[in-house]
Amino acid sequence: MSEFSRKRIAAAITRHAPGGPDASGMLVECLTDAVCGITKILQEIDVTIAEGFGKIAERRQPIIITAEEVNAKHLASEFEQRQQNDRTWPFSDKLLCHWIKWTPVASGVLELYLPEGEHCDMRGAISVGKSLMPDVVIIATYSGKDLDTTYNRLEKRWRARSYE
Repeated sequence: MSEFSRKRIAAAITRHAPGGPDASGMLVECLTDAVCGITKILQEIDVTIAEGFGKIAERRQPIIITAEEVNAKHLASEFEQRQQNDRTWPFSDKLLCHWIKWTPVASGVLELYLPEGEHCDMRGAISVGKSLMPDVVIIATYSGKDLDTTYNRLEKRWRARSYE
């Protein structure tokens, strides 16, 4: 704390001290030191709080997942293995296609896996996705091992993006 600040604090204490300006200089000095100490502690607390909020803000950075990362997560071997099995996948009247499985990836994110060469109906995928996860905002569809289409809810509208 600067000498000027210390003098201002001492002057304020002297004005309000019992006995007025003639109050004991020792009392004024002690109280000035106490106020300066408290001020320093409060400044340190402010710095600690600011650092804490900075760390919280760092931890709360949004997680952005690109299509490439989603595609990289996909286990191609699982599909290759299933495709090699001579299996007939179920047909959905809502999706208007054959399908393998739905997988919740994160809060609000679903993946729909389709056999290779299959493509689903957008309205059907959104309808089924909302019935599985009411707060869904992203639906990623895979045809075989490749990312095919993503459906994203922006505000109240759904948008499709094809990756063919």
